[in-house]
Amino acid sequence: MSSYANHQALAGLTLGKSTDYRDTYDASLLQGVPRSLNRDP
Repeated sequence: MSSYANHQALAGLTLGKSTDYRDTYDASLLQGVPRSLNRDP
C-alpha cells in the first residue's frame, strides 16, 4: 500500500489536518482528490 502523505497533489488540502468545526453544511469545504494517485505505480 502506498503512502500519499507527502504527495504534492495533496499538499494544499486540509485532509488529516485540524480545522474549525462547522455545524452546518458548507460546500466550500469539499475537496477533490486526484484519482490518478491510486492508479499510478
